[in-house]
This record gives sequence, structure tokens and C-alpha cells, in this order.
Amino acid sequence: MKWWRWLLVVSLISSSWAQAATVFYDPRQEAQLALQRIQDNLRDPQITPGAVIASPSRQGPDYFYHWVRDAGLTMGTLIDNAPRTPQWGSFFRRWVSFENLVQQKAIENNQLGEPKFHVNGEVFRGPWGRPQNDGPAIRARSYMLLTGSADGLAIADLEYTREKWREADFDLWEEVKGQHFFTRYAQMSSLRLAAQLLMGRDVVRARAYMSEATAIENSLHRFVDSNRGLVVPTIGHVQGVQKPSGLDVSVILAPLYFGASPRWSFSQSYILSTAQKIEDAFRRLYPVNQRFAHMAPGIGRYPEDVYDGNGFGQGHAWFLATFAMAELHCHLVQELAQRSFVKIDPINREFYRAALPTLSVPPQGGTLNPQQDEFWELLRSLQDKGQSYIQRSLFHGGADRHFAEQFDRDSGYRRGARDLTWSYAAAVRAYNACHSAHRFLSPRQSLKR
Repeated sequence: MKWWRWLLVVSLISSSWAQAATVFYDPRQEAQLALQRIQDNLRDPQITPGAVIASPSRQGPDYFYHWVRDAGLTMGTLIDNAPRTPQWGSFFRRWVSFENLVQQKAIENNQLGEPKFHVNGEVFRGPWGRPQNDGPAIRARSYMLLTGSADGLAIADLEYTREKWREADFDLWEEVKGQHFFTRYAQMSSLRLAAQLLMGRDVVRARAYMSEATAIENSLHRFVDSNRGLVVPTIGHVQGVQKPSGLDVSVILAPLYFGASPRWSFSQSYILSTAQKIEDAFRRLYPVNQRFAHMAPGIGRYPEDVYDGNGFGQGHAWFLATFAMAELHCHLVQELAQRSFVKIDPINREFYRAALPTLSVPPQGGTLNPQQDEFWELLRSLQDKGQSYIQRSLFHGGADRHFAEQFDRDSGYRRGARDLTWSYAAAVRAYNACHSAHRFLSPRQSLKR
């Protein structure tokens, strides 16, 4: 069997149910299928061309809307991962046109932080968590990645971001008002990219944006809880859900989706420590993770979650969160291989030990380099763990690969909005990250496929 057809079989597997849970997959074929599912949503005949529906689901729940954040994240993923074809080029052009429409509607409504629009471009005027200030920053960033320009559609979003980033708003889950790590990180990344694009062309704007990006980065340390060894999702809580655990997968999503900064990336020690605490929490919390314990656990948004996909009761695992953990582990393989060392410290040590329990680095920390077999063993273990998170997602996604928003914490069956666009975007990111990671492994340590 060729190396890209992963078959995760752990030596622990002995019972019939565990054997049945093993899933064959080709990451390249899976990525193509997920891209096709996104295209299906973008082609829905009931939407204005360029709208990005969150899901085709219109009742139980109704997700047949265009969210600025979800659309921007999806387009950012497609810009990086979709093939350069006329068809995709047409999708991108229509998205820019539609975003120009909804941006103008939001400005007319005196609220550029408007999160949600009908599929014809009209503002959703029902009660909702407003403003959501990650949306303009994410939209601007994706537009700049697409066009290489900080002008046009990006101007109003960048100015809004520059002026509003210090203000409290609602988080990406639309449940908590305060100041959020995910939102700040998106705003920092967008302003920094704009400054880079404008340097040498509009020095005044470039310096203004870089100054604000630096100020945002300087503020991110406030989200670090050094006593608990994690990054909290929100500070300055104004209203909404309380999260005593301090855990939220949005902290992991931010550096994955928006890239590294001088002081932050997905390999930062507190990010890795947070990821491990999230894994441990959901492994304990969801019975389905204990029943199928040979796979990496299904991951939810945060342990206190009570949104069940169509109401409130108990939270469940989310496909996008579980795929994000796969992406994290596989991107980490690439970064560590390119860096040619692994610095292990008391903060991130448990994350690395969870991947490689035999890790010999002492509690006070140490460094591994490519001359050591353990360096390559660790990278291989990280990649295998990333693949195991994909395995988990595919198992609960079913043979037809129709990813909903969630899968049930008890039964493992899909629930919530069907064919969630963001779930497919997260899947594409994970497949491609883990496919790419393999070439960074030393041949002597690569698994024979």
C-alpha cells in the first residue's frame, strides 16, 4: 500500500468494535471531495452568487445565511488550497462582489461589525450578538491574500479594525462579549499584512497599520494564564457564557488560520499546553472518546458548551475543532523539521509527552536535534497523532463524507447543521497539512506505507 493511504492501527486494538472503526483514506482524494462539497454549497441556486452559506440547512437549525467571518475563513482556506482553475477564479470574483455588497449594506446600517446577512445580501435584522469585529479583519485578510492589494474592499475593513480593536465585541461563537484572543489575533494578522503590502507605496498607512498590529501583539500576553499554563479565550468579560476551565479551541484556531507573528505561532509553548489541556478535557468529557479510545478524541468548542446543534442541553464534538487538532500536529512536524530542533520546556513538555510517552527530556526541559533518533521519533509520533485526529473525524463523518457541524458526544452520530461549509474547509486544511508533513520526516523514521 502506498504511503499516502493511511491506516491507523494501534497495537492496543483487539476488540471488534475498534477494528471496525479503522478507516482507509487517501488525503488527496479526501481534500478533493471536501472542496467539491464547498463548491456544492457555493452553487446553491437560492443564493446570490458570491454568498457563502454556512450550511444548506434551513430548519433544525437554520444556517442558510452568509456570515462574514465564516465566509472569510473559507475563502482564506480556498486561496491557499484550491487549484488555480477558471472555475475557482470565478468563485473568488463573485465572493469579492458579494462582499462589496454586504459591506456597503453594513456601512449604511452604521455597523461594519455586522456578522450575518441574508443570502441576497440584505442585513439580518433579528436579535443577535453585535458587533463581531473579527469579521472585517478576516474579510480584509482574505481579500489581500487573493489580490495582493490593501485597497478596494480592504480599506473600510482595515480602518474599522484599526479603530475598534480595543473595544469589547462578541466572539466567534457569538456567545460571549469581551475581548477575545481569536479576534485580536485576526486583527493583528490583517493589519500586519496590510502594512507589508503598503510599504513603499503608502508609507503613512503602512506605518499606522504596523503600529496598531504591534500594539495588538503586545496585548496578547494578557490572555496568558501562567498559573494554569494556558491561553484563555476571553478577558474583560462583559456578558455571556462563563468558562471556568479557561479552555476554548478558538485559541488553537487563531495561529493556525492567521499565521505566525514575531512572538506567536501554533508552536508557542502556551498554545501547545492549551492544546494538550483541551485534548485531556474532551477525552474525559465525551463518552464516545472513551468507547473508541484507540483514536485521538473528538474535540468540542469548550468544556462548558451547552449548544447541541439546534438548542441547548449538552455540547458535542465539532468536526472543525477535531480537524484543527490534526492540522496543528501536522503543521508542527513541518515547522520543527525546518527549524531543526525541538525546544522542550516545562510548559510544553506534557504536549510532547502525550505524542511520545517515552520522551527522555527531563522535567526542566531540553533540546532535541536531527542528530538524535528521538527527534525523528517525536516528529513521526506527532504526525501519527495528527492522522489519528483525521481518523476520528472520518469515522464519525461516515462513509459518505457529509460533515455536519457536530457529532454526538454519546453516540458519535452527526448532529446539528448538515454539510457545514466551515467543517469542509477545516477538513481540507487538515488533509493537506498531514499530506505535506510526510516529506519532512527522515526516511529512516518514516513509516512504510
